[in-house]
Amino acid sequence: MDSMKASATNGGASPLRLVQGTKPFAHASDRALIEAFDRSEPGAAAELYDRLAGVIRGTLYRMLGRATSDFDDLVQTSFEQVVSTLRRRTFGQECRLTSWGGAIASHVALNAIRRAQSERARTVQLAPEGVDREAAAGADPLAQVAARRELERLRVYLSEMRQERAVPVILCDVLGHTLEEAASAEGVSAAALQSRLTRGRTELKRRFDAAEPFTGGEA
Repeated sequence: MDSMKASATNGGASPLRLVQGTKPFAHASDRALIEAFDRSEPGAAAELYDRLAGVIRGTLYRMLGRATSDFDDLVQTSFEQVVSTLRRRTFGQECRLTSWGGAIASHVALNAIRRAQSERARTVQLAPEGVDREAAAGADPLAQVAARRELERLRVYLSEMRQERAVPVILCDVLGHTLEEAASAEGVSAAALQSRLTRGRTELKRRFDAAEPFTGGEA
């Protein structure tokens, strides 16, 4: 998305500018890159974008699906939050930049799902890896419908849960982050994250157990 490479601003935040032909921070540590970005050094913003673009887009894709009309806007929103947080110097740097970027994108995705739910204006679909491969392999159509319905339920249930319970489930169970990475990304202790994750999993299980099973019929 060319516009994101040119700018990811929020209020007075500085844009992410590409420096063509130079990658002075390609091998810099996360901490060194953040310090360079804070000093507005040439090439730092471009490297920050390159380092986070994949995880932000991947997280949003798995939560929403590429077909959403506002996908690029959500990528932009995620980067605006990244830049704004770095400019305020409130990122604790206790986890990898990519883990933190995934957490930001998870919050953005949940907010987007809630807006879509309340507006009833568009459909967004959780799209974990594997579903399309199963379809391409000629999986049973009825089983595919059931699986997609379960994924839709998961999307809805997560959007209805409190954010502090839903996000740990997304970070650990959907994105595969460790407990320590997820805790650092959320700015809480591992014990607090574990408690939230346990409560989130329990609530999610309760919601699925209370739902009527899919037995065929209209998709």
